[in-house]
Amino acid sequence: MRLEQIESTESELEAKAEEVENSDQELQEVNDRLNNLESAIGQLSEDKEVSESVEAKKEQVEKEKENVEQKRESLVQELESIQEQIEQMSEDNENSASVISNLESAGEDVSDAQRIIGERRNSINDMKNRAEQLVQKLQR
Repeated sequence: MRLEQIESTESELEAKAEEVENSDQELQEVNDRLNNLESAIGQLSEDKEVSESVEAKKEQVEKEKENVEQKRESLVQELESIQEQIEQMSEDNENSASVISNLESAGEDVSDAQRIIGERRNSINDMKNRAEQLVQKLQR
């Protein structure tokens, strides 16, 4: 595992975070539109012709909502894939930590390697937490 791999995954995670924010906004907007349309339909109960027109618009907005929800589910799957990559990085880093620990036990000065492993561990844990937060946000 190299620093470039961690940085690449961090960048990918940030891009997904932006997509999650955008999808949250899209979902909120479409829900607001649906609420407004449903309210209007209720108020137009006496005017069937106009009410039917608004009902048709509501069906269109419901389809838009389905599309947004499908996009959100796709984001969850993409984030789960990123989580698997992060988990593999964590395993690789812990394997390196084990090897370095053995060298340290043999009396070698491995402080630089331990520092690198520690920095990686922190970055990996930050990415794990961020990915989990994004998945949870999408599943609300």
